[in-house]
Amino acid sequence: MTKLINGLCIVLLLAAFTLSAIRLFVIGSETLGAAVPDNLAMVAVGIATVLTAEVGQVVFSLALATLGTSKGARRLLYVSMGIATAIALVGNVQVALPGHMDSPFAWLEAIAPPLLVLSTAYVLKEQLLDAIETRHANKRAHQGAVSLWQSATTDPESHPHWMQFYANALRDAIRKANNRRKDALAELTTADWRAWSESRTPACPRVGQGWVGG
Repeated sequence: MTKLINGLCIVLLLAAFTLSAIRLFVIGSETLGAAVPDNLAMVAVGIATVLTAEVGQVVFSLALATLGTSKGARRLLYVSMGIATAIALVGNVQVALPGHMDSPFAWLEAIAPPLLVLSTAYVLKEQLLDAIETRHANKRAHQGAVSLWQSATTDPESHPHWMQFYANALRDAIRKANNRRKDALAELTTADWRAWSESRTPACPRVGQGWVGG
């Protein structure tokens, strides 16, 4: 389920990012182009506007999972996230709404993508935080189990249940030996038994004869 949620979040993030990034690129490049008519600079500023707004939202949201350990750090990250969101919202509204001020869908289309990027980044942040906590919990449990095993194997005879453990191990060893013997006996044929019987027959005296071997 976690992988499914992460996959859907990435799809939604890419969709909302694309809608918002196109408008931000346009408004960033056109704003600079009005003052500096240089095509290369306009493209660079358009890309920088997208990175500052959309990527900034994602970065600052995900950073809360690992860097927001103090009140000051969280405040700084929230302020930075708010600035990035404001740039994204204003840029989208300024590009999408002229000529469509009376259209409810135009308003929704202009405002929704930046907010969806922020919301999706928050979901990914929570998933990341949960994964980090689970990994740390598993690591602590593993270290505790290793420490317990080391303390138990350093001096096993001092364990209060040592005699019971020893008796259980001895019983299991005897059972395994008996099982192997039963398996070996089950594989013997009549010829094997006859050969074994003849090899075990002792020598006996007979009247009128000397000792003969059985």
